[in-house]
Amino acid sequence: MAGPAVVDYDPTWPAVFEHLRRPIASAVGDLALTVEHVGSTSVPGLAAKPIIDMDVVAREPADVPELIARLAPLGYRHTGDQGIPGREAFQEPAGPPPHHLYVVVAGNAPHNDHVLFRDYLRRHPHAVAGYTARKRELADLLAVDRAAYVDAKADVVTDILRRARAEHRPDLTSRPMSDDEIRAFARRHLDTYVAERVDSGETPEQARAHADGEWERYFPGGTPAAGHRLFRLLAGDVPAGVLWLGPSPDGRAGLDWIYYVEIDEDLRGRGYGRAALGIAERDAGTRGAERLGLNVFGGNAVARRLYESAGYQPAAINMVKRLGH
Repeated sequence: MAGPAVVDYDPTWPAVFEHLRRPIASAVGDLALTVEHVGSTSVPGLAAKPIIDMDVVAREPADVPELIARLAPLGYRHTGDQGIPGREAFQEPAGPPPHHLYVVVAGNAPHNDHVLFRDYLRRHPHAVAGYTARKRELADLLAVDRAAYVDAKADVVTDILRRARAEHRPDLTSRPMSDDEIRAFARRHLDTYVAERVDSGETPEQARAHADGEWERYFPGGTPAAGHRLFRLLAGDVPAGVLWLGPSPDGRAGLDWIYYVEIDEDLRGRGYGRAALGIAERDAGTRGAERLGLNVFGGNAVARRLYESAGYQPAAINMVKRLGH
């Protein structure tokens, strides 16, 4: 299905955005942090389809349903996330100017990607020229198959986002978990632990028995055992994952242990896993540890590569064969 053609940048696009923004901002009020101009029409000099992209930025996920309700009287029909979690899309009211409206939450993956993509291009004219050239190359394809056009320029978009994330990746920091966060983490961790042991060859019954033993050993009475520290990882002020440290399982002197480290799925691939290991190493060092250990299941090839590249070496290898009966 054909769509609007790619055209040269139009310096009136910011004014068109402002015309669209005013009634939206009035409708959502202070429930939204801002209404932002994003997408290709927000980048001076970039060729684009003449369609304005806009983000209504919610403060919290809980505010999204009310924002959807406030936009309805303006004629914006909610159409779901269209396969992109965290980005609620809308069918715009009939009539010009053509535009796309989304509701995102401040700091979530779609919001970050929209802003990083826009701001990187605004700072790098050579990237604007390269992206424009690719769009021009694909102009004939856009005229007959929009989905194929999007797929064909995906490598350029991915590369721009990769460069933007690398240039503006917030530092990873940590803070101690609250009691409520610890309880929620412990329950979720035990379920994950059971699944990993089943994947490694145990029966569900064996895995659950091990999990129950872990609970009593490491969370007696529902609180962490002595010497165990649980942290919430933060990218800027955005929750990014969890880290659990403590004495080595066998009590060896001078050896601290990473019991669990996880980066939230939408923030993976940005170097935060390695940064989390750095946080663990610094914390263990302040407690007098000479070495830091961890356990990784053999099937977790991605984690093994990360740990090995960070200097962790195998200390023991357990091997399991599943028997057929």
